[in-house]
Amino acid sequence: MPKVKDEARRALSDPEMWLLIERAAGGELGNRDAAIVWTMLGCGLRREELVSLHLGDVDAGERRLHVRAASSKSVHARDVTIPIETLKALDSYVADHRRGSNEPGAPLFTDRHGDRLHGDAVRKLFERLKRRTGIRDLCAHMLRHTWATNFHRSGSGSKFDMQVEGGWTTGRMVERYCKARPFEERRRAPSPFTAPRAATTEKRTSEMRTSQQRSGLYGKRIA
Repeated sequence: MPKVKDEARRALSDPEMWLLIERAAGGELGNRDAAIVWTMLGCGLRREELVSLHLGDVDAGERRLHVRAASSKSVHARDVTIPIETLKALDSYVADHRRGSNEPGAPLFTDRHGDRLHGDAVRKLFERLKRRTGIRDLCAHMLRHTWATNFHRSGSGSKFDMQVEGGWTTGRMVERYCKARPFEERRRAPSPFTAPRAATTEKRTSEMRTSQQRSGLYGKRIA
């Protein structure tokens, strides 16, 4: 019998994702927590990359999020596109709820005292969200899988675009993180016979000519 590999970490389903966003917004620091969830779902950041962000790393006008090399697992800096939904959540958090210094080098995500949020605090946040949502296997890294899958589903860019924005050095990691689209979407996709059918209906000009009109190369016998 072939050896069956352990199932890889899955992506959130659509109902689970929307439930997570809704439940993250509750509580004393709900605006911050919701902004964290929106950022991880919209930009595919790793946990340490998230907590290492500075205010100056967010360019709202260009919808660009800069991940510095020092905080990236790949040890390479990169720029990530900020979806408009994530940008709205970040704007609301920074403008009305964030605590701490407003200098460009100050941490983007802070605790209730205005100090930098650490990775362990994010882990504890997702422990709380696991209880609130009832998603038993929920963890911060699952949102990175969800981002990659939705990037593919939504046609947000090519496979190479996903590799660059995700901070991966090889395309193999893209395949590991990106999950197949839900069955309902696959069922609504064009038939595999679409291209073959188009090939037979859209003939080249030379193929639509009569035998008398064709080039001498057609039907020419060799003596």
